[in-house]
Amino acid sequence: MTTTTTDVVIIGSGMGGATAALGLAPTGANITILERGYQIAPSAHNRDARAVYQRNHFKADGFWYLPNGEAFAAGNRFCHGGMTKFYGGVLYRFRERDFDGVSHAEGDALPWPIRYAELEPWYEQAERLYQVRGDSLQDPTEPPRKTNLPYPPVPDEKAISHARARFEAIGLHPSALPLGIDLGTWLKHGKTGWDGFPGAREGKMDAENCALIPALNYPNVKINSGAVVQRVLFSPDGKRAVGVEYESDGQTQRLRADVVVLAAGAIPTAAILLASDIDRTINRSGQVGRNLMAHNQSIVIGFDWRFRNDSVYQKTFAINDFYLSDGAGGPPLGNIQALGRVDGAILKAGLPRVPEWLLGRISKHTLDFFLNSEDLPHERNRVRLDGRKLVLDFGHRTNMLAHRRLTRRWKDCLQDAGFHRTGSMLFERQGPGHQSGTVRMGDDPNTAPLNRWGQAHECENLFITDASPFVSSAAVNPALTVAALSLRAVGKIRDMLLKG
Repeated sequence: MTTTTTDVVIIGSGMGGATAALGLAPTGANITILERGYQIAPSAHNRDARAVYQRNHFKADGFWYLPNGEAFAAGNRFCHGGMTKFYGGVLYRFRERDFDGVSHAEGDALPWPIRYAELEPWYEQAERLYQVRGDSLQDPTEPPRKTNLPYPPVPDEKAISHARARFEAIGLHPSALPLGIDLGTWLKHGKTGWDGFPGAREGKMDAENCALIPALNYPNVKINSGAVVQRVLFSPDGKRAVGVEYESDGQTQRLRADVVVLAAGAIPTAAILLASDIDRTINRSGQVGRNLMAHNQSIVIGFDWRFRNDSVYQKTFAINDFYLSDGAGGPPLGNIQALGRVDGAILKAGLPRVPEWLLGRISKHTLDFFLNSEDLPHERNRVRLDGRKLVLDFGHRTNMLAHRRLTRRWKDCLQDAGFHRTGSMLFERQGPGHQSGTVRMGDDPNTAPLNRWGQAHECENLFITDASPFVSSAAVNPALTVAALSLRAVGKIRDMLLKG
């Protein structure tokens, strides 16, 4: 077994890990990023809907397991930039109320130990780092902010502009999606949408392009690809993390470090900790791996044969009229946003028995939407280990009444706007999207493993900068909140490094 040393080890190069690496790079500390995957190379597969959606060309290696022992393909894709390589570029701030503990029809979200105002400066930094396009003045639910977004909105295509006008005509308030997309650069490399497609270095403001590559330009930062972290190593008294153990090229290796930053994603991060000796340290609360959250999500499609959808990318606007309430003073329902353009090849992946040519013809007259409703934390929803098997015990669905109401409400709105035929598909819980909450933050170490900085209560040099610390999931995309929390944690780590 080989043992090497570094000052800071960061596990994962996605939104939380890459952002932390860039924030710490100017300190001069030696920073080693351990990434399970590799860099995605320029390839025809990257923009090929059949490769991405039908053949699952980029599906992660390895399996996770259900409690009954059934295996399924791991939900995370491992690569430089992590899951942001495939994201839709949506970079929302959580709404101000999301930090306060929102009451829902079937339960209450927990309040965070921090409030929106404490995170607002870091949101602003994250928006500059990820070059967010949009116009915060359009969204009636936008939280207080000192400045507008740094770049103007990604423009609606003609068909989408007409569709947006239909929704305005029935009294809704469509608003520009906050997007991390350099549209000109993206389209220069191919006339496709970006939602689900992994551009190599082609205009998507993902964690690799905006944070990892700039971090690696510093001589004190390096990345080890193909490094599968097995566990965190602790001192004999359990009060300090002293490094990690990982496998690379079939060999077990150890990396000693003064600071350990976990950012592998909410599910893998929990699994790494559960494989470590944590019962004497950060798991006094017994909460590591518990409270797994993933948004309740559906696709809703509206069809109107008179509507000609010749758009390329489509994903430019959202509707938050039902985010703070159901629109009539009742409990909140969630977020509605345009989905990346859906064509026959993409529809074929979900409808394999229908001819692709027919699906393609239908898709020329559809408008496609992605619906998010908040998932509430529950102890029974958890990550656990069975030997070396990662088990997702995730069968207790929460807040589904709100999601079903949102789906019905949006179908009614589509029909009112002239899309007289509608269809929907609820996402399965396997391979959960927008995963969060498995190592939550809180002020009491008896109920939360991490403090308000994402720092372990009883192991001061261990930090988590992915979505694991989330106390609630809200109902908007989590990426920008991950980046903001990571930047906030960087300040704490920087102080620790300066003190030696």
